[in-house]
Amino acid sequence: MPSPLFADRPAPQLPPHDAVDDLIHRTRRLRGDVDAVRRDAVMFDEDDPQLRWQRALCELAVHHLDTLDEHLGQLRAGLPGPPSGSAAPEGEEAPEDPRAGSLLSRVGSAEWNLLTDESSWSEELYEIFGRPLDSTPLSLDDLPSVLLPEDQPVLTAMVTGCLVDGRPMDGEFRIVRPDGGTR
Repeated sequence: MPSPLFADRPAPQLPPHDAVDDLIHRTRRLRGDVDAVRRDAVMFDEDDPQLRWQRALCELAVHHLDTLDEHLGQLRAGLPGPPSGSAAPEGEEAPEDPRAGSLLSRVGSAEWNLLTDESSWSEELYEIFGRPLDSTPLSLDDLPSVLLPEDQPVLTAMVTGCLVDGRPMDGEFRIVRPDGGTR
Protein backbone atom coordinates (compact mmCIF):
# COMPACT_ATOMS: atom_id res chain seq x y z
CA MET A 1 0.00 0.00 0.00
CA PRO A 2 1.45 3.41 -0.94
CA SER A 3 2.43 5.79 1.76
CA PRO A 4 -0.36 8.25 2.66
CA LEU A 5 2.21 11.01 2.18
CA PHE A 6 2.15 10.36 -1.56
CA ALA A 7 -1.51 9.35 -1.95
CA ASP A 8 -2.47 12.76 -3.35
CA ARG A 9 0.23 12.73 -6.04
CA PRO A 10 -0.38 11.12 -9.42
CA ALA A 11 2.13 8.64 -10.82
CA PRO A 12 4.95 10.33 -12.74
CA GLN A 13 4.24 10.75 -16.44
CA LEU A 14 6.46 11.61 -19.37
CA PRO A 15 6.34 15.36 -20.02
CA PRO A 16 4.18 16.53 -22.92
CA HIS A 17 6.02 16.90 -26.25
CA ASP A 18 5.73 20.71 -26.17
CA ALA A 19 7.20 20.82 -22.63
CA VAL A 20 10.30 18.96 -23.86
CA ASP A 21 10.53 21.32 -26.85
CA ASP A 22 10.35 24.26 -24.45
CA LEU A 23 13.15 22.77 -22.33
CA ILE A 24 15.27 22.26 -25.45
CA HIS A 25 14.66 25.87 -26.50
CA ARG A 26 15.55 27.22 -23.03
CA THR A 27 18.66 24.99 -22.86
CA ARG A 28 19.88 26.29 -26.20
CA ARG A 29 19.22 29.90 -25.20
CA LEU A 30 21.08 29.39 -21.91
CA ARG A 31 23.96 27.76 -23.79
CA GLY A 32 24.24 30.85 -25.98
CA ASP A 33 24.24 33.10 -22.91
CA VAL A 34 26.95 31.04 -21.19
CA ASP A 35 28.98 30.96 -24.40
CA ALA A 36 28.81 34.78 -24.55
CA VAL A 37 30.12 35.03 -20.97
CA ARG A 38 32.90 32.59 -21.88
CA ARG A 39 33.89 34.72 -24.90
CA ASP A 40 34.00 37.81 -22.69
CA ALA A 41 36.33 36.03 -20.26
CA VAL A 42 38.70 35.13 -23.12
CA MET A 43 39.05 38.77 -24.19
CA PHE A 44 40.76 39.74 -20.96
CA ASP A 45 44.15 39.11 -19.40
CA GLU A 46 45.13 35.42 -19.60
CA ASP A 47 47.18 35.77 -16.41
CA ASP A 48 44.18 36.69 -14.25
CA PRO A 49 43.33 33.54 -12.23
CA GLN A 50 39.76 34.74 -11.61
CA LEU A 51 39.08 35.03 -15.35
CA ARG A 52 40.74 31.67 -16.09
CA TRP A 53 38.53 30.11 -13.42
CA GLN A 54 35.43 31.82 -14.89
CA ARG A 55 36.31 30.66 -18.41
CA ALA A 56 36.90 27.07 -17.23
CA LEU A 57 33.53 27.01 -15.46
CA CYS A 58 31.84 28.41 -18.56
CA GLU A 59 33.46 25.75 -20.73
CA LEU A 60 32.23 23.08 -18.34
CA ALA A 61 28.72 24.57 -18.34
CA VAL A 62 28.69 24.69 -22.17
CA HIS A 63 29.73 21.03 -22.28
CA HIS A 64 26.95 20.05 -19.86
CA LEU A 65 24.37 22.13 -21.73
CA ASP A 66 25.36 20.45 -25.02
CA THR A 67 24.93 17.06 -23.34
CA LEU A 68 21.59 18.14 -21.85
CA ASP A 69 20.42 19.26 -25.29
CA GLU A 70 21.33 15.82 -26.70
CA HIS A 71 19.54 14.01 -23.87
CA LEU A 72 16.42 16.16 -24.20
CA GLY A 73 16.42 15.36 -27.92
CA GLN A 74 16.46 11.66 -27.02
CA LEU A 75 13.59 12.24 -24.57
CA ARG A 76 11.60 13.98 -27.29
CA ALA A 77 12.28 11.17 -29.79
CA GLY A 78 11.50 8.36 -27.34
CA LEU A 79 13.17 4.98 -27.39
CA PRO A 80 14.43 4.08 -30.85
CA GLY A 81 13.34 0.97 -32.69
CA PRO A 82 10.57 -1.53 -31.98
CA PRO A 83 9.39 -2.22 -28.44
CA SER A 84 11.57 -4.67 -26.53
CA GLY A 85 10.43 -8.23 -26.55
CA SER A 86 9.12 -8.13 -30.11
CA ALA A 87 10.19 -11.09 -32.19
CA ALA A 88 11.12 -10.98 -35.85
CA PRO A 89 9.02 -12.93 -38.33
CA GLU A 90 10.63 -16.14 -39.60
CA GLY A 91 13.41 -15.45 -42.08
CA GLU A 92 14.00 -11.89 -40.86
CA GLU A 93 16.63 -10.54 -38.52
CA ALA A 94 15.73 -10.05 -34.88
CA PRO A 95 15.12 -6.40 -33.98
CA GLU A 96 17.93 -4.49 -32.34
CA ASP A 97 17.77 -3.70 -28.68
CA PRO A 98 15.78 -0.42 -28.56
CA ARG A 99 18.32 0.92 -26.07
CA ALA A 100 21.26 0.33 -28.43
CA GLY A 101 22.85 3.67 -29.28
CA SER A 102 20.65 5.54 -26.83
CA LEU A 103 21.67 7.10 -23.56
CA LEU A 104 20.16 4.11 -21.74
CA SER A 105 22.85 1.80 -23.09
CA ARG A 106 25.71 4.15 -22.20
CA VAL A 107 24.97 5.18 -18.62
CA GLY A 108 25.42 3.25 -15.43
CA SER A 109 26.03 4.24 -11.86
CA ALA A 110 28.08 3.03 -8.94
CA GLU A 111 28.56 4.00 -5.34
CA TRP A 112 31.73 3.37 -3.39
CA ASN A 113 31.89 3.69 0.39
CA LEU A 114 35.40 4.98 0.94
CA LEU A 115 35.36 4.05 4.62
CA THR A 116 34.34 0.40 4.20
CA ASP A 117 35.52 -0.15 0.60
CA GLU A 118 32.06 -1.55 -0.24
CA SER A 119 30.56 -0.77 -3.61
CA SER A 120 27.27 -1.22 -5.40
CA TRP A 121 26.62 -1.05 -9.13
CA SER A 122 23.48 -0.47 -11.16
CA GLU A 123 22.36 -3.26 -13.51
CA GLU A 124 23.28 -0.99 -16.42
CA LEU A 125 26.86 -0.70 -15.20
CA TYR A 126 27.20 -4.49 -14.99
CA GLU A 127 25.95 -4.64 -18.60
CA ILE A 128 28.35 -1.92 -19.76
CA PHE A 129 31.29 -3.67 -18.11
CA GLY A 130 30.16 -7.07 -19.48
CA ARG A 131 30.05 -8.58 -16.00
CA PRO A 132 27.39 -10.98 -14.67
CA LEU A 133 24.89 -9.43 -12.26
CA ASP A 134 25.88 -11.88 -9.54
CA SER A 135 29.58 -10.91 -9.69
CA THR A 136 31.20 -8.61 -7.17
CA PRO A 137 31.44 -4.98 -8.30
CA LEU A 138 34.95 -3.76 -8.96
CA SER A 139 36.44 -1.82 -6.09
CA LEU A 140 37.71 1.67 -6.73
CA ASP A 141 41.24 0.26 -6.45
CA ASP A 142 40.52 -2.40 -9.11
CA LEU A 143 38.69 -0.10 -11.54
CA PRO A 144 41.85 1.21 -13.28
CA SER A 145 42.73 -2.35 -14.31
CA VAL A 146 39.92 -2.36 -16.90
CA LEU A 147 40.52 1.15 -18.25
CA LEU A 148 42.51 1.91 -21.35
CA PRO A 149 45.91 3.20 -20.18
CA GLU A 150 45.37 6.64 -21.74
CA ASP A 151 42.07 7.04 -19.81
CA GLN A 152 43.49 6.16 -16.39
CA PRO A 153 44.42 9.83 -15.70
CA VAL A 154 40.75 10.74 -16.27
CA LEU A 155 39.72 8.38 -13.47
CA THR A 156 42.54 9.66 -11.28
CA ALA A 157 41.32 13.24 -11.79
CA MET A 158 37.73 12.25 -10.94
CA VAL A 159 38.78 10.45 -7.76
CA THR A 160 41.03 13.35 -6.76
CA GLY A 161 38.21 15.84 -7.36
CA CYS A 162 35.95 13.71 -5.18
CA LEU A 163 38.41 13.27 -2.34
CA VAL A 164 39.98 16.74 -2.35
CA ASP A 165 37.12 18.99 -3.48
CA GLY A 166 34.11 16.87 -2.47
CA ARG A 167 32.78 16.75 -6.04
CA PRO A 168 30.73 13.77 -7.20
CA MET A 169 32.55 11.52 -9.64
CA ASP A 170 30.90 12.05 -12.99
CA GLY A 171 32.72 11.41 -16.21
CA GLU A 172 33.44 9.19 -19.14
CA PHE A 173 36.28 6.80 -19.81
CA ARG A 174 36.83 3.75 -21.96
CA ILE A 175 37.02 0.23 -20.58
CA VAL A 176 38.09 -3.12 -21.92
CA ARG A 177 35.38 -5.72 -21.35
CA PRO A 178 36.09 -9.38 -20.51
CA ASP A 179 35.25 -10.31 -24.13
CA GLY A 180 38.01 -7.94 -25.32
CA GLY A 181 35.59 -5.30 -26.60
CA THR A 182 36.03 -1.65 -25.75
CA ARG A 183 33.21 0.51 -24.37
